Amino acid sequence: MNKLLLVENINNIKDGDYELNYQKNTILNITNKVNLNDYNNNYNLKINIDNKSILNIDKVSLINKDLNVIINIKDDTIFNLNWVIINTGKNKVHLEVNMTGNNSNAKARVRIINKTNDSNLDFVINGVIAKKTYDNELLEDIKGLIIGNDTIKISPNMDVFTSEVMANHLVTIGSFNKDELFYLNSQGLSNDLAKNLLLRSFISNILNENIKEQLKMEVINYE
Repeated sequence: MNKLLLVENINNIKDGDYELNYQKNTILNITNKVNLNDYNNNYNLKINIDNKSILNIDKVSLINKDLNVIINIKDDTIFNLNWVIINTGKNKVHLEVNMTGNNSNAKARVRIINKTNDSNLDFVINGVIAKKTYDNELLEDIKGLIIGNDTIKISPNMDVFTSEVMANHLVTIGSFNKDELFYLNSQGLSNDLAKNLLLRSFISNILNENIKEQLKMEVINYE
C-alpha cells in the first residue's frame, strides 16, 4: 500500500493503490486504475473520474459534522464505493453521483450506524444520469442499523434523464435481528457481546482487508 499525503486543493492521481490523508476540502482527478483507502478524513471530497478509468474506494468516516462527497463520472468508467459511516451527534451526509458520459458502471454501497443512542444522521444520496447518455448502470445500496434510541434517515434520490439506463436503489433501516441474537445467546454469548459481533459484521463486510486493519474495533462497540 503506497502512502499519499494530500495537502493541496486539487490532486491528480494516475494508477496505483493509495491511502489518503487530507487536511482540507479536496478535489481528486482520477486517471486509469486507482484503488483508494480513505480512513477518517472528514472533509468534503470531490472526485472527477476520467474516461476509461476505474476507481475503487473503501471509505470509513467517523463523523461529528456535516459532510459532502461528489463523484463525477465520464465515459467507459467503473466506480465502486464501499463506505462505512459511524456518526456521533446530529449531522447530515450528502453523496452525489453524476454520470455525464456513456457505458459506465457506478455502485455505491453505504453502511450507517450511530455511535451513541442520542445521535441522529440524515443521509442523502443523489444519483444523476444526464440527458442523451446511454448504457450506464447505477446502483445505490444503502443500509442503516439502529442500535438503540438513535435515528437514521436515508433519502435515495435518482434523477434519470434518459431511458437507456439501468438504475436501482436498495435501502433498508433496521435494528438487530432477533433470530441472530437468539442464536448467538444460545451459543453462550452475552447480549451485548452478540450485538457487538453483529455490529462489526454489518459495517466491515463491505471493506477490504487493508482498511479493516485501520478500523479499530473499539470505535464500533455497542453502547
